[in-house]
Amino acid sequence: MTTDNPYADPVTGSVPPPPGAKLGRSVLALATTALVVAGLSGLGGAWTLADGADTFVAEYDQSWDPIVIEGGVLRIDGPRVPALGDGFAFDPNDEINLDAVDGQLVVARSREVVQVRAFDRRSYRYVDFVEGGNFRFDGASGRALLDEYEHWIWLGIPAGALLFLAPAYMAVAATVAGLASGALSLFWRAEGRPTGRALYARALLLSAALPPLWAVASQVGMPFSCCVDIFVVAPILALATWGTYRR
Repeated sequence: MTTDNPYADPVTGSVPPPPGAKLGRSVLALATTALVVAGLSGLGGAWTLADGADTFVAEYDQSWDPIVIEGGVLRIDGPRVPALGDGFAFDPNDEINLDAVDGQLVVARSREVVQVRAFDRRSYRYVDFVEGGNFRFDGASGRALLDEYEHWIWLGIPAGALLFLAPAYMAVAATVAGLASGALSLFWRAEGRPTGRALYARALLLSAALPPLWAVASQVGMPFSCCVDIFVVAPILALATWGTYRR
């Protein structure tokens, strides 16, 4: 079959799509994967936070006494002082020596919350952010707060993932694809093989598999670092791109 199109296949006569169309399809594939993975990650994060908050308020009264702020002064109504983790401490009697704190710590003192960091210390008075200077937290009030605001967890975290995590996935994947296609270009230019936009489009298409890989690695506690992406993922992507063109 003969044709006047210089880009047509000499045997079948078929005309391949222009490089711009291939690049557009690759971008669409990567964007779709990134949005789906980011959305699922956001839903998973929302479920984890909502479930943890639900368990916390359900078991609060069994473990700790109520937290009360009255007239801008903090107290714990009982001997069971809540423990919220290594980075936070209740100190209603102002007994913690802030100058001796090593590292980062947030301390709820009698009249203020103090954020201690290396070479920095910031204070926030309760009367400045607690309405009327009065507040009480126990299991019942915690359940009321959760019932009122839990929907923001389910809306905010997935929305944040779509707005920030998905573009981050796309940016990193596009960078890795650029490294892979750039490395192949160095070897293929002398052989007359595809380089430039066509090669990048193929590498970008294959990079759509990276967001799920990154998400799984993060879930199992092995998130990829920049070095892994550059020195491990990019060479593997280059080999995958090379293999698809060989076929």
